[in-house]
Amino acid sequence: MPGRSSSASGTSHQKQRSTGMNGRGISTRAKIIAEARRQITVNGLKATTAATVATAIDIPRPLFYHYFRNLDELAEEMLTESVDSFIRKLTQWHAQSSDESIDESLDHIIALWRSTHDDNSVFADQLAREGNAAMYVSFMMQTGDKFARFLTDNVVPTFIDRIDDPITYTYETLFSLIIGINELMRIHPDFSNEEIKRMVAQALRIEDLLDETPTA
Repeated sequence: MPGRSSSASGTSHQKQRSTGMNGRGISTRAKIIAEARRQITVNGLKATTAATVATAIDIPRPLFYHYFRNLDELAEEMLTESVDSFIRKLTQWHAQSSDESIDESLDHIIALWRSTHDDNSVFADQLAREGNAAMYVSFMMQTGDKFARFLTDNVVPTFIDRIDDPITYTYETLFSLIIGINELMRIHPDFSNEEIKRMVAQALRIEDLLDETPTA
């Protein structure tokens, strides 16, 4: 099946400072990530610092730097964790979806996607508004790459025999579609899940496999 691996996959895994952490270290690292995300969402990236994060969770400031070189590295880790959390939800869904139709699967995938998008929308908007274009693009690229790769490797093979005219460049088409729909949901949050499903089905040439006809 065609598809090139994207260089957009998160690089923060390669930059982790601590290895072989015990349970306490993992817990402290998770607290730093959670608090930084909260502060960025509420106050913006520029108002969030190692000092504000360390103070809020009551750890010495030098301990922050034991886990992260700087706030940029921490922000990259937050982006990766947000995307990976979504992929874990997709994996859980897929493990229980063997009897679903294409229509039902699209409903569940888009519901998970929309929920994750809404959970991340304020955080992502803060990155976009504060001029952190590179970080926002990194977030979008990671989402597009990992989401498209999961669908290409796991979901598409389940349904490929039911599709008369499958798309040729599966990964690339899904990657482009995901990036576009993500932006559409950000700019036009009033679009319903059903409308998004129709757009996705039209782009993938599977409209005739949807169980219900659009309402007037």
